Amino acid sequence: MREEIIEAENARIDLLKWKIIGVAAIGGAALGVGPGTSSKDLLLCLIPLICLYVDLICSHLNLRIMVIGSYFRLVHRRQMLGEKIEPNDADYEEFAEEVRSMPQSAPVRTEGLNAFFFEDRALHLSSGILSVLVIVWGIFGVSFGAYKAVLIVTGSLGALFSLQAHFTYEQHLDALKGLVSERIKKLVP
Repeated sequence: MREEIIEAENARIDLLKWKIIGVAAIGGAALGVGPGTSSKDLLLCLIPLICLYVDLICSHLNLRIMVIGSYFRLVHRRQMLGEKIEPNDADYEEFAEEVRSMPQSAPVRTEGLNAFFFEDRALHLSSGILSVLVIVWGIFGVSFGAYKAVLIVTGSLGALFSLQAHFTYEQHLDALKGLVSERIKKLVP
């Protein structure tokens, strides 16, 4: 399971690189000729889609890492209470099945600062900003009405879905924290 964490981290890093490369390549192809009514401007509509896709996959990988870490935390707590237990695949799969159907819980706030705050915020905020830039290009960089509308709509949808993806990710994190908190409370005699 620890190898899965490392693989997920490597996959996230690769996805983040591809997000930058993809946005730069599409932006360069679309804007390389300069502003105007070129249909190349419509390539910019792909930027919010690429950003949203990468954000969702990265958030999924991060949640997977958090689930494994939470499982290890529970095993450690059980060990501290005297149980003779070692992490194993069957026990983890049982925990993972519980996580797949966990109820939405009230936000679980912990004391202190989240050390991973910036990575998660940069992931989703960059997508929102790039989507807004597509809107701005649609308003000021394109003179043909139909292209303007397409760019404004796709940029707006990208920004909206990016925001929704961020809040959904946060809800899943809170639900996971709540589940683990409840499981730990049940362990204490």
